[in-house]
Amino acid sequence: IQKLRAKLTAAEKGLEQGKIRLEKEEAAVRRAADTIGEIDMKENHGWNTYYQKLVDYKEKHGHIDLPYKYPEDKEIHSLCIWLRRQKAQYQSYCYGEAGTSKPWRITALEKLGIEWNVKASKWPKHYDELLEYKKRFGHCMVPTRTSTEYK
Repeated sequence: IQKLRAKLTAAEKGLEQGKIRLEKEEAAVRRAADTIGEIDMKENHGWNTYYQKLVDYKEKHGHIDLPYKYPEDKEIHSLCIWLRRQKAQYQSYCYGEAGTSKPWRITALEKLGIEWNVKASKWPKHYDELLEYKKRFGHCMVPTRTSTEYK
């Protein structure tokens, strides 16, 4: 039993030392990723060009809620496409798919106020509207555009 206790104590000590080394390595990886992110955000490439266009759009309009339908303005049109692509890449990133968005890019977009899931963020508002409709009409059978009641 003494030998087993000694082995257990040695293993526990080795495990603690391993945890300390792992924490140091993880911190080094985080620092390296932060450095890469800072450098990447300063580079002159397509992502940063569109990101800056989005920053400019927010400064001008006070938000980044780009129109769902493509506007006539070609600059805004291309920005809409780019932003949709960012949202799609974010979803892929969340599922762990390689080659998708980078953490520093996600953080930059979140600082601008991006809503990753627009439908989920609008749900409470639409629910409240449905409650108002029910109060007014006594039911929740809201007419659709194709129904005869809508016309």
